[in-house]
Amino acid sequence: MKEWVRPVIEWAQTIGKQIPKGMKGVVEKLKTHPSLSVSDLASIIMFHPDTEIKREEWLGLTFHFYKLRIGRFSFSLETKGKDNNYILMCQVFDEVGIVSEYISYNEEMSLHDRIKVPKIEMN
Repeated sequence: MKEWVRPVIEWAQTIGKQIPKGMKGVVEKLKTHPSLSVSDLASIIMFHPDTEIKREEWLGLTFHFYKLRIGRFSFSLETKGKDNNYILMCQVFDEVGIVSEYISYNEEMSLHDRIKVPKIEMN
């Protein structure tokens, strides 16, 4: 099993029933896949206990900004809607720059596309 997957699985097993049913399936996918769909990665970022969340209202619209750091990698997610109805952007960074990203206005991408998630080495 990839080293970066183990902490996510352990975290998921620790909080057990607190994980939404859909998230349990995502954790199972992590055991066998080196990449994730944009929507699966967004779920991990939203529900991870170390994620920083900022909520803002602009012109009657609700936006959520999520930031997560694991090891030398950072994950950034922006959503629109009170219930995160629409994923605007999802990015994975290392110390050099963007490793992979999804941007909603790019018509060549969809939420079902797989996004590269790097091997994360925990200290």
